Amino acid sequence: SGRANQTVIGEAIGLVVDGVGSGDITYVQAKLSLKTGVEKSISQTDEAGAALHKSTQRAVTVVKGKLEDNPKVIKKLHTHLINIQVSDSFTPTDGPSAGITVAVAVYSELTRQLVKPYLAMTGAIALTGRVRAVGGIKEKVIAAANAGVKEVILPESNRKDYDEDVPKSAKEKLEQVHFVEDIDQVLQIVGLITPKSSPTI
Repeated sequence: SGRANQTVIGEAIGLVVDGVGSGDITYVQAKLSLKTGVEKSISQTDEAGAALHKSTQRAVTVVKGKLEDNPKVIKKLHTHLINIQVSDSFTPTDGPSAGITVAVAVYSELTRQLVKPYLAMTGAIALTGRVRAVGGIKEKVIAAANAGVKEVILPESNRKDYDEDVPKSAKEKLEQVHFVEDIDQVLQIVGLITPKSSPTI
């Protein structure tokens, strides 16, 4: 299982459960590349393909909605493809739970901002931007704690799983656990948007 490293622009750390049921961290990377013709707007270069695709499309739709007032980003989206890559620890069953991680990676790449380091996340995303519950909370949090992750973002609807299932030893290794209900909260925690009260220019 990987160690948490500093992330680059367009990259976010997700939490996954591998094929044998143990947790791991995975890097999700969003990269823009110039369109050369009539390709689809999202491409994926790995086996996680189909399962991740639906989740990715949803995440990209939500992010586009968040950035529709940003002419620079909209222009970029007309001329570029969004490529999503995930590291090897990703299994197809993790597709839905990568929703918020993909959204954060895409938002980071489109706005050219770094995501806060040593922070990992898991959560499914609805088209409305709501964050939905996922499985494997215990395994994922233990993996995060062991990989040197300092903060974790989990769906509010998984709070009970965290409270009841995650061993104290793992909880103690983390500096902070955030429970979220929508993507705006996620984007704030990872440092990509400022709270509503101060609109960014």
